[in-house]
Amino acid sequence: MTRPRASRSARRATWRWPCCWAAPASPRTRGSTPGETAVWPCSRSMARRSPRSARSKWAACRRAWSSAPTGSICTSVTTPIATSPSSKSTGRGSPTPARSSSCRASLLRCAGGLSRRTALPVTPPLHRAFLERALPLFQADARLAGLAVGGSFITGAMDEHSDLDLVVVSPPETSRDVLRDGSDIAQRLGPLLAAFPGDHVGEPRLLICLYGPPLLLHVDLKFISTDELSRRVEDPTILWDRDGALRSVLSTSTAEYPRPRFQWIEDRFWVWVHSIAVKIRCGELFEAIDGLAFVRARVLGPLALHQAGAQPNGVRRVEQRVATRVSALRSTLSLHDPESCRDALVATVALYAELREQLGPPILVRRSGAEHAVRSYLARADGNGGAS
Repeated sequence: MTRPRASRSARRATWRWPCCWAAPASPRTRGSTPGETAVWPCSRSMARRSPRSARSKWAACRRAWSSAPTGSICTSVTTPIATSPSSKSTGRGSPTPARSSSCRASLLRCAGGLSRRTALPVTPPLHRAFLERALPLFQADARLAGLAVGGSFITGAMDEHSDLDLVVVSPPETSRDVLRDGSDIAQRLGPLLAAFPGDHVGEPRLLICLYGPPLLLHVDLKFISTDELSRRVEDPTILWDRDGALRSVLSTSTAEYPRPRFQWIEDRFWVWVHSIAVKIRCGELFEAIDGLAFVRARVLGPLALHQAGAQPNGVRRVEQRVATRVSALRSTLSLHDPESCRDALVATVALYAELREQLGPPILVRRSGAEHAVRSYLARADGNGGAS
């Protein structure tokens, strides 16, 4: 089996994992293209002077690397590799890593997938700089099992305006201590301007942080245990996995984002519409506008996104993912004006009725009595100009 060629500059290769070393990829390398960096496993025996022993160990490690599942392990912070001045090349100009305690991984560990590199999406400079600064601090905390990132990082849609959604995972026996020390952990990661828990969205394990200046960065830190990681709405990208616990959980469980509950919506929708109509008639237009926004985020947006096969998360990126519904959703917006609020409410009812007809399951129990009464109330309110 042919080894990848490496120039003298490969002596400046970097450690990705204790049992891996990076070298310029060869066009003959499996799954690589010229210019990429291939991460190859090594073992302590590769530093021996025997070329035959080194070649056999290298070949075994390469076979393990080839059989490892794609994306099974992430990259970690890179540190300069130590090369021994007295060590000889193991063949074809490849550098020999110096003996060190970090290179004691056995072939069994290599076969477990520790050497496979995860391809990360393009990350804005501000976000990447934060991760490069924060990751060693997380790794230094012995209570933690690993670090993952979710949100737009997963899809590669991250830009300079995106939040950074970090998932800080710890074993069950230390998770309470880590959650209690969340503010202290956040303080160590950078210039923290403000931080508060996400209890207002029903998630006390979430710590919402703002870092800066000169540039401001919104970072969400979610502190969970490995057991809680199995109950998730998305599959995060692993940035660091101390003992493989995160990879194990992700491979043995499935992420499931909550789908719209049609019966739950139908049972409440007409009551919400009547409440908004009453606010309009009473002149509480700010309350009515808030009610319209609530229904749009909890009902119309999720149903439209669900119909398009997208994640039904409120009205997030609905302009890009459901462009055909933008006009109808725009009609549910209102000005601080009674007539504008009534028109927006009528448009809200019309759009919901259309989505219900297209998406509602056959077993849906329609609240026909409530629907008829509320529609009649809206018609009377519109007929007398909103007078009570």
